[in-house]
Amino acid sequence: MSSTAASIIMAVNVLLCFVFGLAFGIEESSLKNVHQVHVLFRHGDRAPVSSFPLAPHNSESLWPNGFAQLTKSGLQRQQALGRWFRKRYDRLLSRHWNASQISVTSTSVDRTLNSAQANLQGLYADMDPARRFDDTLNWSPVPVRTTPMAEDRLLYLDDWCPRIPKEVERLNDDPVVAALTAQCAPLFKLLTERLGETVESIEQVEFAHDYFQILLDNGYALLFTGFSPLLRKIVDDMKVKLTNAENLPNRSIAQKHTSGESEQTSSTANFFMYSGHDTTVAANLQALGVYNHENPPYAATVIYELHVVQGKAYVQVLYHNESSSTHLLTLPDCDALCPIDKFESLLAPVLPTDLEKECQVPGQEVADTHDSVMAGLANLLSYGVTVSAVLLVLNALVSLTLLCLVWSWRRRLKNLQAYTLLAQDTS
Repeated sequence: MSSTAASIIMAVNVLLCFVFGLAFGIEESSLKNVHQVHVLFRHGDRAPVSSFPLAPHNSESLWPNGFAQLTKSGLQRQQALGRWFRKRYDRLLSRHWNASQISVTSTSVDRTLNSAQANLQGLYADMDPARRFDDTLNWSPVPVRTTPMAEDRLLYLDDWCPRIPKEVERLNDDPVVAALTAQCAPLFKLLTERLGETVESIEQVEFAHDYFQILLDNGYALLFTGFSPLLRKIVDDMKVKLTNAENLPNRSIAQKHTSGESEQTSSTANFFMYSGHDTTVAANLQALGVYNHENPPYAATVIYELHVVQGKAYVQVLYHNESSSTHLLTLPDCDALCPIDKFESLLAPVLPTDLEKECQVPGQEVADTHDSVMAGLANLLSYGVTVSAVLLVLNALVSLTLLCLVWSWRRRLKNLQAYTLLAQDTS
């Protein structure tokens, strides 16, 4: 790992080392001080992305909406999350859609776009009948903004940032990684025989885990004799696709604002919604230093609340998961309500200064691009911590997915050794 990457990781781990704490019923009275909210969630339950030639239940006809699309349960889960948002933040949002109050952004994938729409239906389910355009529908259209994957600099950098695949390639070529991966040959052989498709990488094993986990979640029995122990191990340990670009910053929302690219987003909005993927949520938690290496469940949500108490601004960060409980993320040396100036100082080390330059493969010519995020923030903060500056800082944190997605190599390789033993036991 380069010295630059190491310094960034050290900064993230030391300066942004949040600790999970359980919020046993966060005081509702504190919500009266909330002035703005950002929510970043994973999409709802989906069908497998595709299948394997010899895998059980491998017909796409089993999934009414097709491979990779939301299931009925996925739509229901997102609708329920939207209702939860309504219950908690009813004071911030009118019962009908108002363009000045809310901004919704999604990756350009069907399941995230549909998740946002189902969530919004739940959020506005109690709309006054007089405001409905169709008396038979308890629904009103709400715009969801998206960007093609190849151009997305906010929620999904994989297709845009050329340095990401190069980093993965570099790590795959590392002698230690190559040697340990070679030890997994028995596992790859077992999966290849039973799935009818060549399996020779960690990513392919994770893909197999995803397929069988979804089958189990939807009540389909597994027919492979002796496969269950291996599957359980995969389910327990192999949660997230490895991309390992931990030294690359994400496009921050603050950078959009400071570079004058926010024409479509109302500056008066007080509720910002981002619909993404497990990797989006996991990388966000990783950037904060609180990721526990467990795959974020469907509809898992990171929440950022801006509180203003007696004229002073504070940030509170929450995590809402499938258990419907809300976990409070507390900064070290900070109370649950962290003063915005201290919050901003912890944020500074992970803000990108020139995303396009940092995403280029070393040695490639880089054109002049966006202004420094920190320069923009410094200009704002030089006038004092105004509400506008507070909102920019809060916006920045929502998208701090440094793309350290989301396993350390050493932990993943340790799991690979365990998989090898399992493969030998089940062959």
